Amino acid sequence: MKTNKDFRLRELADVYMLVSTGEAAKKYPGAIHLSETARFIWERVDTMSREEIAEAMLTEFEIDLPTAQRDVTVFIDQCIKNGLIEE
Repeated sequence: MKTNKDFRLRELADVYMLVSTGEAAKKYPGAIHLSETARFIWERVDTMSREEIAEAMLTEFEIDLPTAQRDVTVFIDQCIKNGLIEE
């Protein structure tokens, strides 16, 4: 799994967003705002598995493993559905 390189993670005034470029800009003009959790997951998609991301979340956020796994699954599945992440 890997992030679609037509989306760039940007930070502006402590707000994280994905900015579309190239072909993605036709479907998603502008920016997609990310929560802190979504940003955390996005930054790890290219180098870690879903399970590894969920386990890493345990040290970053005050959540349990089932919650982390659910958050990772929901975010990644939505991103795959919308073309932001490629399997």
